[in-house]
Amino acid sequence: MKTLMVFALSVLAPAILAAQGSGGVSPSGVGGGAGGIDNSAFEVTKTIKLRLIAIPKDGTILVAEDNGVKRSVKLDKKLRIRADKDTEFAGKKNITQDDLQPGMLLKITYRASDFVALELRILKAPAKA
Repeated sequence: MKTLMVFALSVLAPAILAAQGSGGVSPSGVGGGAGGIDNSAFEVTKTIKLRLIAIPKDGTILVAEDNGVKRSVKLDKKLRIRADKDTEFAGKKNITQDDLQPGMLLKITYRASDFVALELRILKAPAKA
């Protein structure tokens, strides 16, 4: 009986362990998994704080890092924009791109594979003149 138990564990353990994945990499590319399953929930994301410089109407925003390096960030079609409690947008449910203003400090959550912003959080609005 004990031998049967050891045999079963030695056969099943590698199969069980092989099924455990990190989900960080899709075997068939970004967003498409085996059998047509959408793996977008398993994409690797990163977060960074940047200052908003400009808002062109081409689905991107121009931002600057603390060291002055500027970059263009593409916005996802399902982009969520939120605000911290101590901003003028606190409590507002539907913040849109039209509410964004140059000078805002943003926390951007982006997809690491292509630097597309998935969520913007307004940390600090620009000082009013």
